[in-house]
Amino acid sequence: MNIADAVKQNINEFGKLLYSGIFSRRDIEDFLKVNPGCVDDYINKISEYICVKYENDAALYIELAKNYLNRNINEAIKYLNLYKQKGGNNIEVLFLLAKLYRQKGSISKFRNIVRSMDVNNETPISVIEELLDSCLFDKKINYSRSKIIKIIKSFYKKKSEDGIYILDKILNKIIDNKILDANLKNMQGSEKWINVVSVNFKKFGKEILENTKNKLGRYYFNRYIASGHKIFGNKFIIFINDKKLLQDMLINMFDNKIFNKDMSNKMGSKRWVDFIEKNIKYIRKNRLYEIVKRLKEYYDNQNDKIGVIRNICEMININGTREITDELGYILRENNFLKKDKKNIIKILKSFYRENTDMKIKNIFLNEIEILDNKTHLKSKPRELEVTVTTRCNLRCIMCDIHELSDYTIDNRIYKYIKKLLPYLENIVWKGGEVFLYDKFNELISFAGQYNVRQTIITNGLFLADDYVRLISQHKAELVISIDAADQKTYEKIRKGADFNRLISNLKILKKYNIQNKSFKYKMIVVVMSVNYKQIEEIINFAILYNFESVYFQGCSDCKNSYLLLKNINKKEVIEKIEKYKKQYKDKIAILTDPTLNINYFEKLVKNDLEVDLVDSKVQYNRDNNIANRSLDRQKKTMPLKRFCYNPFFKMALNFERKNVNFGCGCTTIDVSKCEYDEIWNCNALVKYRQSILNNDLSVCNL
Repeated sequence: MNIADAVKQNINEFGKLLYSGIFSRRDIEDFLKVNPGCVDDYINKISEYICVKYENDAALYIELAKNYLNRNINEAIKYLNLYKQKGGNNIEVLFLLAKLYRQKGSISKFRNIVRSMDVNNETPISVIEELLDSCLFDKKINYSRSKIIKIIKSFYKKKSEDGIYILDKILNKIIDNKILDANLKNMQGSEKWINVVSVNFKKFGKEILENTKNKLGRYYFNRYIASGHKIFGNKFIIFINDKKLLQDMLINMFDNKIFNKDMSNKMGSKRWVDFIEKNIKYIRKNRLYEIVKRLKEYYDNQNDKIGVIRNICEMININGTREITDELGYILRENNFLKKDKKNIIKILKSFYRENTDMKIKNIFLNEIEILDNKTHLKSKPRELEVTVTTRCNLRCIMCDIHELSDYTIDNRIYKYIKKLLPYLENIVWKGGEVFLYDKFNELISFAGQYNVRQTIITNGLFLADDYVRLISQHKAELVISIDAADQKTYEKIRKGADFNRLISNLKILKKYNIQNKSFKYKMIVVVMSVNYKQIEEIINFAILYNFESVYFQGCSDCKNSYLLLKNINKKEVIEKIEKYKKQYKDKIAILTDPTLNINYFEKLVKNDLEVDLVDSKVQYNRDNNIANRSLDRQKKTMPLKRFCYNPFFKMALNFERKNVNFGCGCTTIDVSKCEYDEIWNCNALVKYRQSILNNDLSVCNL
C-alpha cells in the first residue's frame, strides 16, 4: 500500500499505518511533492510523524512547508521554525523560513534569520541568488554591507559557470534597478551595493561577463557627469574595456552642460583638464581638435603655453590630424618664447620624437624642432608638397596661358622622388594642366592614400568618370573643380573645348557618391571676370544643386587678356553681392572669396595698421601664410619681430617644367635646374633662402 491509498482511510487508521513504519522516507517526500492539495488533517499527521521520526531531515521540512504554502502560510512557518528550534541549520530551510517572514511583512524576523545563516561555498547557488535579490532590491530591508560581501565572495569561491552567470545577472539587476536612477545625483541609496560589487572586480574581473563590466563603467560615468566627483571618474575607466563605448561616453561628457560650464570656470576646469589628459588616447579623432581648443583656452588662462604644447603633442602622437598639427605650428610661431621656454619645448618635442615609430609623426616633431632651432639645412623632409604633374590640358580657357607652354609631364625620376616623399607628407596638392591626362596619376593617388596623405586634386572635372570618382572617394582625396559659369553658353565660352553636358553628367556621379558617403566632399573654384561676374547667385545655386561643400570666388588678377579684368566699380558690386549671399545661403553652402577681389582690401589694412602698435602686431602662421601682415611690414619699411615666412621650412611647390621651386606664397621662385631631385630640399639656393628669412631680409618676398 502507498500513502495515496492510505489517505483514503479514516484519520485514525491512517495514523496507525503511518507509525507502523510501512512507508519509507522516500514515500513521504514523494507524497508531499505530488499532493499539495491534501487535507490539513492528514498533512498534520505526516508533520507530527516527520518531527518525531525525521527531526533533522531538511529536505522533508522543505517539502512539508511547500505543501502548506498555498493554503496555510502560518503552518508552513510553524514547522520550519520547529526545525530551526531543534538545532537545524540547513541554509535552504532557513532561507525558506526567512522568505515566508518577508512575505508576511515581518522584516525584523527575516533579517534575524538571514544574519544567522552561515553562507559559504557549500551554499546552493539558487539560494544565494534569491538572498542577494531579496537583500538588494527590497527597500524595507537594510542589510549589512559585510554580509553582502560575504555572500558575493561565496560565488567567487565556487568558480563555476553557473555562479558567474548568476552573479552577472544580479549585477545587471543592480545597475538596471530603478533605485539607482533615483539616486544618481547623490551618494546615498544604491551606491553602497554598487561599491560592494565593484570592490571585488579587481580580484575576480576576468570571470565576470564583459557587458556587466561595461554597465558598471557606464553607471560610474553617469555619476561622474552628474556630480563631478573625481572618484567616479577614476572608477569608470577601470571597468570599460570596450573602446567604442568609452569613446561614446567621452563624447557625451564633452557635450554635457556641467563640463562646458566647468571648463569656463578657472577653478572647476582643472579637474576636467586632469581627466582629459589622463584619457586623451580614448578621444575620437573627429573630436580631438575641439579638445585642443578647450585645452588651449584653459592653458591660456593659466598663461601656460608649455602645457598646451605638451597636450597637442600627445594628440599628434595618438592620431595627428592636419588641424591639430596646424595648431601646434600656430602656437609655436605666434609666440616669442624665452630661451628657457624654447629649450623646454624642444625637450618635449624630442621626447615625443623618440618614442614614436610612425615616419610621418616623427617627421612632424623633427621639423618643428629644427624650425625652433633656426636650422636651414633640414634633416626633416617636406611636410607639404604641391606638384604640377603635367602642363597638358584638354581645354583652352580664355584667362589661362598654360596651353601656350610646351607639353610637359613628370618623368620616371620625378615620379620615384615623389613616391619617396609620400611617407613623410601630411598634404599634397596635385595640379596641372589637367591632372587626369597624366597616365600614372591613379597610381599616385593610390600610393598617397596608402600613407594617409591628405590629397587635394585640382581639375576641370571633365574626366571624373565613375572609376576615378570611386578611387578618389576610397582615398578620401579632396576635389577642387574649376567651374566659371552655371549655364552652357557662358561655360563653353570661357572654357574653350569643354562640354557642359559632360560636366553635368560627371557632377551627377559626384552627387551620387556624396549622398552615399557624406565624408566624400568636393569644392568649386570660380574665376570672377568681366564675362561672368553677373552670375554670382546662379553659380552659388548651381553649386548647391550638385552638393558642393563650398564655392570659392577668386579674382582674375593675372589674366592674359586685359578685357577680362574687372573694373573697380564691378569689383565692389561683386563683393557686396557675395557678402549678401554668404548670409542668405549660410545653411546650405560655404561661400569664400579671394581677398584681392575687394578693392578696399589693402586700403583697409593700411588704415587698421595705423591703430596697432608695432610691438603688439602679429605675423600669424598658417599654411598659406599671411599676406596681410607681411604687406604691412613692407609698407611701413620695418622689420617684423617674428619670422615673416615659414613656408620654405616645411613646404615646396614643384614645377619641373619651369625647373623651379616656390613655396605656395609670395616668396621668390628658386631655380633648381642644376640640382638632383634628391637634393632639392637642401640645395644651396634653398638653404641660403631660408637663412635670408632668418635674417629678416624682406627682399626675398615678392608681396
